[in-house]
Order: sequence, then C-alpha cells, then structure tokens
Amino acid sequence: MLTLIKLIRNLFKQLKSDLTPTQLAIGAALGALAALTPFGLHLLVIFTAALLVNCSMAACLLVFGALKPVGLALGGTSFKLGVSLLDNGDGAFASLVRAISGAPVLAYLGFDRYVVAGGYVIALPIAIVFGLVVGLIVSAYRRKLAPMMADAAWYEKAMKNFLFRFFHWVIAGKDKEPVEPKKRFILLRPFRAYMVAFIPLLYVGLTVGGGLYAQATINGIAAQGVSKALGVQCTFGKVEYSFFGQRLAFQNFQLPDPSNTKEDMLRVGGFEADLG
Repeated sequence: MLTLIKLIRNLFKQLKSDLTPTQLAIGAALGALAALTPFGLHLLVIFTAALLVNCSMAACLLVFGALKPVGLALGGTSFKLGVSLLDNGDGAFASLVRAISGAPVLAYLGFDRYVVAGGYVIALPIAIVFGLVVGLIVSAYRRKLAPMMADAAWYEKAMKNFLFRFFHWVIAGKDKEPVEPKKRFILLRPFRAYMVAFIPLLYVGLTVGGGLYAQATINGIAAQGVSKALGVQCTFGKVEYSFFGQRLAFQNFQLPDPSNTKEDMLRVGGFEADLG
C-alpha cells in the first residue's frame, strides 16, 4: 500500500514539476525501453542516454521500476522472437537486427543475445508510443485539467476540509507556487553538457566500487560458501581475490572427510588462478 501511495505521489510530483512535457515524455520512453528489455550491460546505453539528454531522470527511473515486471514477463516471448530474427529470419528487417546486434560494441554489451535482440524489437515501438502518450497526458493535464480543478467551486470547498487536505497532501503532495521557467542557453537545452565529463567518472566510480565490494564479499564468504556447497565445514588459511587484477588465490585449504571429520579428505597448500 505504501509503495502504491509513493508511486502515485511521485507521479503527481512529476506532473507538477517545472519540466516540460517533452522532457517527461523522453524520460518515460527511455524508462519504458529499459523496463521492457532484460537485465544486462545493454542497459548502460539507455541510462547513459537518459543522463546525457536533458530529460526527466526521475520519470525514467519511475517508469523503469513500474514496468519492469512486465518486461520480465515478456522474457520468453523476447527470446523466441530473438531466435527467429537472429537465426532463422529472412528479409531486410531481420538482416538489420542481425547487423545491429553483431556490431562490435553492441555485441559486447549483450545485444547479440536472443532475449535482448527480441526484447528491443518488442520494446522500442512500445516505448515510443508510451512516451508520446505521456507527453500528451502531461500537456493536457497542465493546460486544461489542473486549471479547471483549481477554479472549480467543489474543489475550493473541499480544500477547506482538513481530512480532504490531508488526503490531498498524502496522494499529490504540496501544491507548488507557479514560477516563471528559467531561461537557458538554447544550444545547451537538449543535452546536459556537464554529463559529458560526469558520466565517465560515474561509471569509473561504479566499477571501482563494485570491484571493491566483490573483493570484500568473496574474501569474506569463501569458506562459508564452499562449506555450504560441499556439506562439510572447510577452512581457508587465506583467500585473496583481486577484481581489477582478475586474480584468485588461496592458501591452506582443508576439506575434512564427512565420515571422519578429524581427518582431511583434501588439503591444498596454495592455489593461484589468473581469471583474465
């Protein structure tokens, strides 16, 4: 219930923001595109575009979270469509999909996977239509519905009631005072120029943070995970995992005999592997 209220409140917050309908529409379209496609590195392309383009990032994330269950449900259909296009498809459209999916950078990001290729074929037209609909709804709400409600006698009367005002605040939040939109340099309006420098720093930070977290996690749960998998308590003298160097090493690994835990079934003095 609280999640639903928060979702509705965030929707009203976007409706009452000073962002243009176009900014909200583009953000919603990118969020829908990310939501209706499977998880993977390919999402970096969508979210990079959302950060770079001067759209509503909040609308993008809001739609992404709301529609992701639908995208997960479409996984089977996306996979079948991807197989038919990448392996069995004939014609110009299938050739275009194969060419895009097999492009060097895009293939590395997972676009050559059946479920991803099929997912984009399904999601792209839906996302475009969804964005257009969102833009039209926001524009109509601001031009017609919001002023009409503000001037309605029943609304003014209802706002004098404490319970209605409280319900209105819970669902729609506090009404903002109308302000004149800030004037911006027209050449910078379509894009966030500062993101050109910020996006690489963001991804480097995420990579470093993820690497450090992976190192700490693997070093901390190695013995516990192996023990659970083998069904017997084993020990490591020392475990070292380097995410950045792609190196895994351990010392003094002891695996007891399940039938006689006082004796070791396997003992390894040291091991090192290059994962690169």
